[in-house]
Amino acid sequence: MNIIHILFGIVLILLVLIQTYNSVKAESHRQELQQICDFLQSRKDTMDSLLSRFDGILGDMASDNERNTVLKNHATELDKLVKELRYEQSCLESGNRSMKSKQKRLLTIKGKLINETNEIKEKIRQRKNTIAQLEIRIDSLKRIKAGLDIEIDNSLGNEMDCLSEPVSGLNIPPSIKSILDSQGITCIGELSSLDRDYLQGISGIGTISIDRIDAALQEKGTYLGMDAVKVNGRWYRIEEEQTSEQSQESTQEQTTE
Repeated sequence: MNIIHILFGIVLILLVLIQTYNSVKAESHRQELQQICDFLQSRKDTMDSLLSRFDGILGDMASDNERNTVLKNHATELDKLVKELRYEQSCLESGNRSMKSKQKRLLTIKGKLINETNEIKEKIRQRKNTIAQLEIRIDSLKRIKAGLDIEIDNSLGNEMDCLSEPVSGLNIPPSIKSILDSQGITCIGELSSLDRDYLQGISGIGTISIDRIDAALQEKGTYLGMDAVKVNGRWYRIEEEQTSEQSQESTQEQTTE
């Protein structure tokens, strides 16, 4: 009995041990399964998070693609604009070169015209001087002829004593008298035979001074531009009417001859 009991007890112990082992093993399996489940759940959460981030990245990429498309369109328009600007710049540079070339030609032509104008002005000035000298010469010859005519026939001129008076006796400023004296104009006859243009060409004598000279001469019974001639130290006023009559008489005498 004891052996049977012992064996039965051993069997029971073995069964308890087996059952305990199985329980422990099952519990271990459950723990492992729980751990696996927890791990899988964690992985699932991680995947969900990754998927969410991936969706966000896809959205950002789509938005970036739209912006890239817009930027590409803007870049294309800018390229066209740059090409147009470069073309316009090329046209402007070409026009600028053409304008510079024309400007150089115009400057050359301008220089030639200025030189030609200066040459023409110089020729005109020389001719004016020549004409003025001829006029002075003609006037001098006329006076010589008038003096000869008066010397032959005193009726062709009226002697004027005031013409022999010195310029210093005129009612004009001393500075003007000094200028006239420096020009060799010492008597009223010499001054009266001059015209306004001649006096205005003398340095230091202006329009106001000429008016004063003319007024002073009129006080003496003479004036600027008078036809006066000096014959044998005496001054005569040439009578134009008598000179004309004399010319007519000379013409008639030549016709009669």
